[in-house]
Amino acid sequence: MNRTEALIQDMMVENTGRALGDSGDAYGRNWEKNREKGYPTETEYPIDFYVLENGIELNPSLNIYPYLTNTLTRTLEAEEIEQELYKEVGEENIWGIWTIEDVIKCSDFQCLFDTKTEYSWINTYNYMGIQSQTLQFLIFEALNTDYVLLQIHGGCDVRGGYTKPRVLEIKDLYEFTGNLDYMNIYCQCGEVDWDYFAGGYKHYAEDYNGNELSYEDIAEKTYVENGILKCEECGEPIFQTNPYF
Repeated sequence: MNRTEALIQDMMVENTGRALGDSGDAYGRNWEKNREKGYPTETEYPIDFYVLENGIELNPSLNIYPYLTNTLTRTLEAEEIEQELYKEVGEENIWGIWTIEDVIKCSDFQCLFDTKTEYSWINTYNYMGIQSQTLQFLIFEALNTDYVLLQIHGGCDVRGGYTKPRVLEIKDLYEFTGNLDYMNIYCQCGEVDWDYFAGGYKHYAEDYNGNELSYEDIAEKTYVENGILKCEECGEPIFQTNPYF
């Protein structure tokens, strides 16, 4: 196990406590579920779906563990920046994301790390993301390298229950940010070869020609057997993957 995998594994099961208004006692918190049942690590897996009156609605889910471990890396430089951030804000204040953002933007920190902030805090829940767990992060540049200050939502109510923010280096900025809401959906024979996008307030699937698919279009190519969505042509399960990791 490398340093990146070890860190993300720790974050997946980190006890994030009880958030105000949290219904976790009834439904279970993410960190509790991950400790008890484990968490998905596959990059390819059968797609989830809903059966509607007018057809099939796809319900893709991007497994965050393989995504994060393939698009980010825990370098010694990232660890040093993290330690400096903790020192600046104080160990007791590291969950105050706005305080951390102010530190990253302040002149002393910029001088120390040649830092240039590129983005504000992003919470994937606000963009109807398809991630298996909500992510919250701030991307910044230091020493001509892209880094992310990352939190994983380990609670139940999305308003609270986030892990300790950790700094990781971004291998490729576009792959990390541009593919968080994208999945490829396919079957063995290639009769099903769709792209699925989620962003803003819209989820939609497209065929290989870029035509948006309706529920009826999807139903015409598929059928349900024993709770598994299958291709009408080859009779094999329909899988989903993110091809960029």
